[in-house]
Amino acid sequence: MNFDNEKLAKIRNNATEIKELILDEDKDLKNYLHSFLQKEGNQKFRDNHYDIGMYTVGFSPYPIFLSLLLINPKEKAILYYSEKSIDFKSVFESFVDIFGLEFELVHKVMKGSSDTAEVYNIIEEDIRKYRDEKIFIDITGGKKPTVAAGFLGASLHEKEIDIIYMDFDEYEDDRPVYGSEYLTTLLNPNYLFSTVERKALKELFESYQYRGARRLSKEILGRLKYISKSYSDYNIDYQINELEKIYYFSKLYELRNDFNYEECNIDEDILTKGEIKGLSTLSNVEKRVNNIISELKIYKGNSNRYNEEMAKSIYNEFKDDNLLLYLALERYIGALRYKDIDYQSYILRLASVIELAGIMMFKGEHIRLNDKIKNFNDKNIRNKLFKLKDERNNSSLTHGFGSLNMPKEDYEIGTINYVCKAFKKGRKDIDKIIDEELKFRTFDEIICEL
Repeated sequence: MNFDNEKLAKIRNNATEIKELILDEDKDLKNYLHSFLQKEGNQKFRDNHYDIGMYTVGFSPYPIFLSLLLINPKEKAILYYSEKSIDFKSVFESFVDIFGLEFELVHKVMKGSSDTAEVYNIIEEDIRKYRDEKIFIDITGGKKPTVAAGFLGASLHEKEIDIIYMDFDEYEDDRPVYGSEYLTTLLNPNYLFSTVERKALKELFESYQYRGARRLSKEILGRLKYISKSYSDYNIDYQINELEKIYYFSKLYELRNDFNYEECNIDEDILTKGEIKGLSTLSNVEKRVNNIISELKIYKGNSNRYNEEMAKSIYNEFKDDNLLLYLALERYIGALRYKDIDYQSYILRLASVIELAGIMMFKGEHIRLNDKIKNFNDKNIRNKLFKLKDERNNSSLTHGFGSLNMPKEDYEIGTINYVCKAFKKGRKDIDKIIDEELKFRTFDEIICEL
């Protein structure tokens, strides 16, 4: 359809003259609007069936005319004006009336059009008010702070809100050509790896809830990979790389928490040489222990004989290389992770450290935890470890009774000194193995590696 482009451009910010065109049902204006509606690329917006449309109003109503006519929200169109753009209020009322649009127009005036916080708060209030409705925000009009507020309103809210924008295919002398408009949907940053999700993922990771972190990172990864294919202009490869590393370590640490080394994937491109060595050693130890367990099945009916043979077999298997140390340290650092969040796990894991280290210290001769502690030659450590043993024996997880209590004292110092003597290692050597080979990375350490 033909229309006088120059006539429309000349009065683009004159509220009085544009209103006259509407009331006169001007042919050029109508042809301009209908040419936009007929564009094939705009048809998808007719099918979205939005309930609420939100518009930031600047000094030309044309883009909003086009959007209102095309999308035609079912319930309301909320227009956010500055004190200067409020002159267009009657223009929009006339437009809706003449073109037979049935949604309700809601007008809101902002005192400071340059105050992004004020505009954001007003928009955020409406988003919450209509949280059960399908909403879009058109950020085409208005000053930059207003546009920024509209964008923030859509992107920071938990609700999925479409952000739309009117763009132009053609420009002459840096001015848009009327008739070349098209409506586009901007990618809502909420669909990316948002600040809110990053914080949630970090909290899961830092509280050692690796299973939850793995599930959340997998969910976000799937969404980002879809976006990467659909929105090729957005460079989000770095976010995908971040999520892939977080997912990898979440799954790895989940398996290590469960002492399941058989399923651990050793990725040489992600892990350090020390981490590869530590994980490989744990996997090797697990296989050797499992072989011993398999061979001792013949004693399953006799628990005392089974435990005696187990202790002797473990000692004989590892007496030359002392690699059982890695399994003991894995339980030790696991206990430290749980000290402030799960007292029972803290106690049980420390007790298991003594169980393992005691096999090597007494050459498989003592099978009871009490004997492994009683025969230790350091009185101070011995007294601490007896308290640890009592805590384990009185554990509500063991007996099903009692309340959970916070640690009365630190048991890990006595435990690690016991380990040092059992495996004939200095504390510096032990700390080095933990730091270089067995340490669990923090969330920030994983991200900063990129």
